[in-house]
Parts: sequence; structure tokens; C-alpha cells
Amino acid sequence: MFASLDTDDAVFSSWDDSLEFMSMFLQPLPPPVLVPPPNHDDGDGDGDDDDDLVVAMATTPHVVNSNCSSNSDETTTVNNMSTTSMAAEERRRRRMISNRESARRSRQRKQKHLEDLRSHVNRLRLHNREVSAHLEFVKHSCRLLRRDNQRLRSESSILRRKLSEIHRILLFRQLQHFPQSSSLLLC
Repeated sequence: MFASLDTDDAVFSSWDDSLEFMSMFLQPLPPPVLVPPPNHDDGDGDGDDDDDLVVAMATTPHVVNSNCSSNSDETTTVNNMSTTSMAAEERRRRRMISNRESARRSRQRKQKHLEDLRSHVNRLRLHNREVSAHLEFVKHSCRLLRRDNQRLRSESSILRRKLSEIHRILLFRQLQHFPQSSSLLLC
């Protein structure tokens, strides 16, 4: 049915081409069904068509016509294939339900994670506002302290000048008293 494919020689122009190529081999094939050819005798004169059963690929199980002279093995084969097909369909249905549940749980986890992130963002915003308010308080306190420090330095400078002036006055007075006492001594 397929020509031999050498994957080393196959060149794909795009990712889609390679996926399309691979999907030919990955698609599930329908189960084979044994169907007798219509009104055909196998020529051995025994009237049965056992030797001429054809394997047909079908998407749904075929029911063997009861008017044909067929063997109970054929019916059993068709029933077994029908049962196999139903089992495969049941597995597919269960897998589909399982996948839906898994997707639902994944969406719930994603939603919870998103809610956790939003909650974390809100906590960080609140913390940021608190830190910003504290920073403003510290800046204001720093401005007040700098102003007080500048005032105190200015007062210190004034007081030093006054102290220096007072010291000079005291020295001058001492010097004024000293010559009088020296003149007393000289007399």
C-alpha cells in the first residue's frame, strides 16, 4: 500500500510537513473485518466460501449476511472484532473522560496559583505602602534633625564668639589691674 520510505532521503520543507508525514503512521487504523465476497463459489464444489474470505478494512463492524452460507467461526470473528472495537471505544471514552478530569484539575491548580500570586501581590503592595510611609517619616525626621543641627551649630558659633569676647575682656581687666599693682609695688 505504501511505497518504502527512506527517512534519510525525506526532506521536509516545514515542521507542519513533518507532522503531517508522521501523522500518517500514528493514526489508528480501523479493525479488519472478514467479509465473504458476494455470490462467489470457491470452485471446490462443496458449496462453502470459506477459502475466499476477504479481509476488509472498515470503520464500523460489518454484519455478515445470514443468507450467505457462512461458518459460525466467521460470526464469532466478527463478534470478537465488534467486542474488540467496543472495548477500544470504551478505553478511548475512559481516556477522554480522564483527560477532561486532568484538564479540569490543571485549570483548578492554575486558578489557585493565580489567586495565590494575586494575594502575594496585594501583600507586597501593602508592605510597599508601609515601607514608603516609614521612609517618608524618616526623611521628615532627617530634615528636622538637619535643621536642628544647623541651628545648634549656629548657636555654638555665636556662643564661642561670646566666650572669646568675654575671655578677652577678662584679660584686659587683669592687665589693667596689673599695672596698678606693679606701681604700688614700685613705690
